[in-house]
Amino acid sequence: MNTKKTDNTDYLNNEELITQEKIEDTPFHIIGTKQGYFGAVGKYRITEPKKTKTEVKKELKEITYNRIVQIVLILMQSQRIIDDEITKSISKAKGEKEKWEQL
Repeated sequence: MNTKKTDNTDYLNNEELITQEKIEDTPFHIIGTKQGYFGAVGKYRITEPKKTKTEVKKELKEITYNRIVQIVLILMQSQRIIDDEITKSISKAKGEKEKWEQL
């Protein structure tokens, strides 16, 4: 995969969002910043910055093994986050139940 670990960070925390355009019939968005444009899925950047939206759109329409792996990894990360939140909620609920049982 030719992306750096920092490429898949939350772009909203790292760059000022100027525009966001959904690419129809895909899970992708084109994000515009002062530095240029890049493709994203949710909060994850999946392309290198480009000068134009057209360049980004062209790259995102090419279905490559690299793109497939990126999407699978993003989905796995999202599932981990959901699982962690569920585990925290269950732990909290058990703690609350034990408090009430002691009363």
